[in-house]
Amino acid sequence: MSKLDYRGILVHFVEDGDSESDARIVMLHAGASSVWQWRKIAPHFPEHRVITPDLLGFGETEAWPGPGVLTLDNQAEIVLQVMNTVNMSSAIPTAGPQR
Repeated sequence: MSKLDYRGILVHFVEDGDSESDARIVMLHAGASSVWQWRKIAPHFPEHRVITPDLLGFGETEAWPGPGVLTLDNQAEIVLQVMNTVNMSSAIPTAGPQR
């Protein structure tokens, strides 16, 4: 498990699989969930590099402190920052189902 700083907010993410692989997947959890939604699925891709971030206010990532409204753009920025942190320039996005 890893963390990064996004505008003073600690963002949690998990890395699985082959860190050197060119086959990359970013697994995004559904609302009201966390990276743990993928805990039984991510290990099935050992030949891929798999990143699963906790979005703002979910799992082990801190909540949005404001000011202003939390937007989908903020959540997208987090995904991009996680990808940049682990030197991942592109990936196949995978989103979890709503419960």
